[in-house]
Amino acid sequence: MNILYFSTLCSRRLLLVFFEKGNRKPVYSIQKLHRLLATGFVENGAEVFTMTSMPFPQGVYGKRIKEADETEDGIHYHYASTWDLPVIKRLGQFFSSFFHVLGWCMRHKDNVVVFDVLNVSGCMGGLVASKLTRTKTLGIVTDLPGYMSKEPGEHQSWNSRVNMSYMNSFSMYVLLTEQMNEKINLKCRPYIVMEGLVDHTMKPEKRMPDKDKRILVYAGGLYEKYGVKMLVEAYLNIMGMFPDTEMHIYGDGEMRDWLKKKDEKYSQFIYFGPRTNDEVVADELKATLLINPRPTHEDFTKYSFPSKNIEYMCSGTAMITTHLPGMPKEYWDKVYLFEEETVKGYQRILEILLSKPREELDERGRLGQRFVVEKKNNVVQAKRVMGLINKNK
Repeated sequence: MNILYFSTLCSRRLLLVFFEKGNRKPVYSIQKLHRLLATGFVENGAEVFTMTSMPFPQGVYGKRIKEADETEDGIHYHYASTWDLPVIKRLGQFFSSFFHVLGWCMRHKDNVVVFDVLNVSGCMGGLVASKLTRTKTLGIVTDLPGYMSKEPGEHQSWNSRVNMSYMNSFSMYVLLTEQMNEKINLKCRPYIVMEGLVDHTMKPEKRMPDKDKRILVYAGGLYEKYGVKMLVEAYLNIMGMFPDTEMHIYGDGEMRDWLKKKDEKYSQFIYFGPRTNDEVVADELKATLLINPRPTHEDFTKYSFPSKNIEYMCSGTAMITTHLPGMPKEYWDKVYLFEEETVKGYQRILEILLSKPREELDERGRLGQRFVVEKKNNVVQAKRVMGLINKNK
């Protein structure tokens, strides 16, 4: 199978250049997701080519944006050429993508074009070329454009409106949650749900739990709507009952000043602020419980699956989260769940879990780790996507 993978995915070499020389860094999570899926395709025997709209920062190139083709990790990279000028940049990406996809589809048999649907300019050009050559297309949808960021009553951006206008134009879909299907797949095309994936080469980290303290960790956006305030208040209410515990908070957001005050007042509560991923993961491996209190009443939770949950489970440390509507039921017995999303509800579950033997919590953590490493790794997930493609050619 020949796959043309349209996204912002760059080679590791080029990504390092952008991180070292750019004033703004490419979004690491996006690069990680597409690299894992692309390498998963390679591991399953596909020939993978990219059409890449580079996430280049200012200062790396001049006005002309051009990069030579290269091959890395079995993936053949081709980068869209354009100019770093308003409007012209988007037009350049559109036409560069159109002509490259058109030529590629005419040269390769047994082919399919896989699109990151959120990349508007290039995606539109590639989609038009795919239609002209009658090539099957697969759209990867990791977010509803403008949905999570839009406040009530606020109009969608032009970019989001254009994005939604072609969202139902693909032959098949990979969706982040089941609930996305009713919003995206208006023509009832074939689809699968892929809520996340982990590196198949990753050896599970060895946990080294703190022997003296039981540590509770939250790492992520510090916003009240994410349940952070209720979680902290719940812990502060019970920490006197469990003097060997500490709560560690990582991240940044609107609640940082409130959290700093709690840090100054309570010795068992520590706010670390934003730290590197390596530092956060190191603390997760020492922790007793990892917590994601994301509320379920927010409508956007139906269309999202926090990547943080996958990271937590990979650590092998027990996790507590909510009954997120976008989280499949197969996860439920591998994690602990808050039953009531209030301060008292969070407090009740924390009391129950902190009263359990460490060994019982550790076993739940190992169960979750085995599940994601064996069932949600990138080779397994890529095989599912290729199965969808082969079935609907």
